[in-house]
Amino acid sequence: MSFTTSCLLRPVCTLTRKSAVSFLPPCAVSPSLVSFSRCLHDSVDRINAVRELERPADVLQFFALNSDMDTETLEATLRSLARKANNERETSKALMNDEKFQRLVAAVAGRLEDADARLLARIASAAAIFPFRSPELLDLGQRVAEVSSRRENAFSSRHLASLSFGLAVLGIRDPALVEFVRLETLKTIHDFGPRDLHTLLEALRQWHFFNRELLDLICEKMVDEVNRFTSRDVVDTLRVLSLTGLARGFLIRRLSSLAFEALEQFTPPQLIRVAYSLARLRFLTVQNLEEVLDALAPHIGSLGPVQTADLLHTMAMLDYGENEELLGKLVDQFASQQCRSILPLVDFLHAMCVFELYKENPEAFKTALQRVLSSPVTKNRMVLMKLSEVLSCYEVEELRERLPRVEIPSLWRGACDECDRLEQEKTESLKMFAEVAMVTDLLRGKFKLPWTRNARRGPYYLDFLDEETGIVLEVDAVSRPVTRALKHRNLKALGLKPVSMGYWQWRRARSEDDQILLLKAKLEEPLVDVGRLERLEESGQ
Repeated sequence: MSFTTSCLLRPVCTLTRKSAVSFLPPCAVSPSLVSFSRCLHDSVDRINAVRELERPADVLQFFALNSDMDTETLEATLRSLARKANNERETSKALMNDEKFQRLVAAVAGRLEDADARLLARIASAAAIFPFRSPELLDLGQRVAEVSSRRENAFSSRHLASLSFGLAVLGIRDPALVEFVRLETLKTIHDFGPRDLHTLLEALRQWHFFNRELLDLICEKMVDEVNRFTSRDVVDTLRVLSLTGLARGFLIRRLSSLAFEALEQFTPPQLIRVAYSLARLRFLTVQNLEEVLDALAPHIGSLGPVQTADLLHTMAMLDYGENEELLGKLVDQFASQQCRSILPLVDFLHAMCVFELYKENPEAFKTALQRVLSSPVTKNRMVLMKLSEVLSCYEVEELRERLPRVEIPSLWRGACDECDRLEQEKTESLKMFAEVAMVTDLLRGKFKLPWTRNARRGPYYLDFLDEETGIVLEVDAVSRPVTRALKHRNLKALGLKPVSMGYWQWRRARSEDDQILLLKAKLEEPLVDVGRLERLEESGQ
């Protein structure tokens, strides 16, 4: 066999996993073969090669040995590095400071003007995969946003959604970019499929951009496409609807029907996520939950800590404590698992408070709470709101139940208090809150109460409080990550008489007269408890 033939039959590059990459020296082959090999590398071989590597160091070494990559290969290298970095998060700091990493990002940034819309979207999504946000990545994201905003009519629906999501995850919220995405979406909304729709909606959520016209179009298109939704589309759409607080009843009902008509098509984690999202949207019924629990029964013991905490929290949202054996098993299972994320720990603590499981498992409660409070203070609204309920419950019930003593750091308490204050302001700005306030002003006679808004009792803010009777009226909007049940139990311990107005209850009362009747029905029981109705009737008022 001739030398040239043997070279053609050998791999152009020799790959050893978890080791550096070595290539044949150019002098070993003819110039024409070297040129041919480079062409293959750029189009196929190099991309396949970099995908085979397993360690971030190997990917960076691959880049160092192949600095003449084309734009598509650079994107594939960046994406491969991001995925490997996610698997080795402990090396993030070293990777951020690695000169080869910085040169790779700079090389990608230098090719943006020549990249087409597809590559721009892929570069944005690749950068978003990294478990850290270095100055180089943020600068790359900003430059992608600037270049993309000048590419009118260039992006398909899939690439527009991918671009938006990637940049949103990176934290790039350039006004010109957001406006560009809005206008391009309005022009191409008819081309969007299920995956594109929920991906774009998630990007808008992370941008905190809630344009009514755009949201209406997205939700209407989701309804039109609902029969094309896969199980993953159902899971992801319900998730983003619940996180956004978009209470679109018809769409949620269709998605819920799709899920519960074909539960066998969902994996156990997907089933739990569907139930979790529907519970947050206040759309999950007890019957739905029991169907999910039946489907999950063979898999309960194999659930990871996140799924275990999610299931506990879902049951807590419905105050479903009938199956004490299952609750105990889930608590023991979570307590024996290692959970690195704060949100599942807070969900676990919240469920323990709702079901008062801290009485039977005080050490599990104390351990989970200490793990949360020993972590750096987060800015995550959902974590802070749920933790605030846990800490408030702990403070109200600590002495009475003689719970294990846990010191609450002032930074955590301050962050939770500030989150509560901001959430109360947000609640007061809701359309539902304004409607309830208006109807309370229309009540007459025995139901007319001198409400005080935004009152404070103990650790809690209250929507409406009547000082004389101690009656508390609060709206339970779907934008809140937890129901009012735990809070109201503790308000009763403080001597108050809380009443919750559910979102869907209120929406079903379409006319003003219906709303007045509903509010009277809600207030009747606490008014009877304080003797207000009897006194009014006896006095003939």
